Amino acid sequence: MVVFEVGPTKEKFFIHKEIACNGSPVFDKAFNGSFEEAATQAYTLEDVDANTFRFFSEWLYSQRLSLLDHNFDDKEKEAWTVSEKKTHNKHCMNQDIWLVELWILGDRFLVNGLQNAVMDNMVKISKICGLMRHSCFEIIYSGTPKHSPLRSFVVQNCVWKRKQAFSEDPKWFPAEMRMEMLDVFQEAAPQAVKNRKSEAIVAEDFFVADM
Repeated sequence: MVVFEVGPTKEKFFIHKEIACNGSPVFDKAFNGSFEEAATQAYTLEDVDANTFRFFSEWLYSQRLSLLDHNFDDKEKEAWTVSEKKTHNKHCMNQDIWLVELWILGDRFLVNGLQNAVMDNMVKISKICGLMRHSCFEIIYSGTPKHSPLRSFVVQNCVWKRKQAFSEDPKWFPAEMRMEMLDVFQEAAPQAVKNRKSEAIVAEDFFVADM
């Protein structure tokens, strides 16, 4: 067994060494190489949330994620009480964060299958429960590089599904994300339309009216 000490409190997660090493080439090198982890058989992840790591360890063992059930139709959701809706929305909001952090963990430890499973779930959930919470955007942009698939997903989702994205509070969107959203709008217009709109600009349209 190897132990992962997770979060600021260093909560301990014990995982079979073979499972950890087969699941991630990073762990394989750490526990079987010349690194400190090979001697201690312990890996410290103080910057990782313990709840997120529970999902991560579940994936290492089963290649599955025990997520909140979203297999309901519109009629079933409409029949929920106010309390049921609030409870689901609260859990769904937390799950958004866990999924984002899981994708980033998968990227960090080269667990591509986990990243793809997370993305599949995020797309499905967005179609049932709506858009990703604003609190996820900063996590994504502080934890991923430029052109990351996760960044591309959240930008595309906001541009095409969040109808009033640019009228919302700018502080909810990292500056780099706002620029990438504008780029998507710009690229979506056919060149012929851009040319026509550009030619249609005349000075008189912007003159100040005489008093």
